[in-house]
Amino acid sequence: RRPQAFRETVCVVDPLRSSTETVATQITALLSSPQCRELNNPTEIHRSSVMKAWRLHRKLARKSKQLRDCATALAMAIGLAMLMTTSLAVVAIFICLQKAGYEDITYHMSAFLLHKKLVISYTWSEASHILNLCLLILPVAAALLAALQVHFRVSQKWGSVHMVASQVVSEIYRFLGCLGPYSTVSALAQRIFMKRLQDLVKQLSVSGIQDEELMESRDLDEDGFPKDAQALEEHIDQHLYGVAPQGCCRRKLHQCLVSLGNVNGSDLPKARDLTAQLSAETYMEVRILPLRRHYRNLIRSLARLRTALNIGFVLSLCTASGLGASGFFMWVPVPLGVATFLVTLTHLVAPPEMLAGVTNALTTLNSIHLKWHGSDIRENRSDTSKQRLISTTEKISRVIAMIFTGSNSLPEEGAEEDDWSGDGDTSTPSISDRRMQQNFMVSSSSSTMEQSW
Repeated sequence: RRPQAFRETVCVVDPLRSSTETVATQITALLSSPQCRELNNPTEIHRSSVMKAWRLHRKLARKSKQLRDCATALAMAIGLAMLMTTSLAVVAIFICLQKAGYEDITYHMSAFLLHKKLVISYTWSEASHILNLCLLILPVAAALLAALQVHFRVSQKWGSVHMVASQVVSEIYRFLGCLGPYSTVSALAQRIFMKRLQDLVKQLSVSGIQDEELMESRDLDEDGFPKDAQALEEHIDQHLYGVAPQGCCRRKLHQCLVSLGNVNGSDLPKARDLTAQLSAETYMEVRILPLRRHYRNLIRSLARLRTALNIGFVLSLCTASGLGASGFFMWVPVPLGVATFLVTLTHLVAPPEMLAGVTNALTTLNSIHLKWHGSDIRENRSDTSKQRLISTTEKISRVIAMIFTGSNSLPEEGAEEDDWSGDGDTSTPSISDRRMQQNFMVSSSSSTMEQSW
């Protein structure tokens, strides 16, 4: 049945200049697109447009990581300052209560440092003065950090940059898949693609991020990225699917093994051409399968993190109960403060909405994968199936980004985008971004999650 899916189409390749992988990619795209009468081979302008988009995504990903780290550090510093304030306040109260009996006692502490003995002597009164100073500094520091967090809007900036980076990735795959407005001629599709990228970057000006420093590159490293297909593939694996790049030692070890002849160079995995137009089979291989693995690993890491934080929360409450039952009522606020800090940290780094959304997204991708393998070859290779496949997958990716950032703004969608149903019928209702976001998010009072597929 496979030869029935082919059509008479002319594909021009250059075996002298192009590599074997490039020629194989073009021929595979030709044979897997039976409805396409004219194959738009990736030209230098096409490749340049895609590379510019990936360079923009690299800048956005780095900016998003910086803002995310800054926002997390500010929130952690504020929480730790408040926790230390509570703990030191309890210690100060204990010292004041014990001051009458131990006021005249002098304590000595000694330590050896570089063959010298350091001796520190202090009394309860001196220790109370130090605690009073700390109790004055820590609340003021927490207030200043909170003011800086509100003034610079680090969390809002991170959410905006992360959402734009996610939309840039969606635009790249829609452009490579000739979806929506990019289904026209190559020159017009490239102009629409670049105009769309500029509009996405201009949205960041609302959050106070200058778009000139993103569109114009002054760094030689940014201008030279990516140096080869391997560098682009590593960037995609790292920033889209959470795969750590190979270290320098591992690369040198591979090079040494290849040079010594212990490993055949042809047996090593070769980087694919990620700037060529996508067929349905290629999109399934380069986008959906890695996204499924990423969501599966993300669910496991979120579940482990939430379990560890919940165990710490329960232990803190048990400690507070034990202190209260033992008569040490004065020390109960310390474990209660630790429990509050752990709850805040849980909602910050592993919110329940994120875990529920990723779980439903993985369920949807698994359903797409099963329908793909259960459908006919000609049906899978049709342009309608490819459009529905790309449209639904990119919607899932953007909705997960919206849940992760807590954004309420919906990404713009073209009217020509349809959802993937697997069998091409119209009985399956359309899944919009609004409905998908509502189905992926679960309320705290509900114990069951509605399946979005």
